Amino acid sequence: MALCHHVGMSRYVQNLVVERLGAAFDEVEFIAELYFPTVLDFVNDFYDSLEGRRIIAADAKLFAGGGDTHFCMEAPVRQCRAIVNSKLQNTIWRSRT
Repeated sequence: MALCHHVGMSRYVQNLVVERLGAAFDEVEFIAELYFPTVLDFVNDFYDSLEGRRIIAADAKLFAGGGDTHFCMEAPVRQCRAIVNSKLQNTIWRSRT
């Protein structure tokens, strides 16, 4: 269903919950990840139509209990790591002098 109605999606993953660390969210059976190549694909092509949006919403209530939706963006870590490393090296160097 996701592949049919989320037309801009480039990847879909279902993560099965195999262990819970508390009583909260006992009803959660899996966590779905939807990937989109660009933010524009996400914004413009999340659903194929208003009818597709309705179908997905009705289906999600059945298996997800109307659970929360979280929107996340991925950031390249390598670029950030270089900045952090240079700041860390400067801090270490300054502390030795």
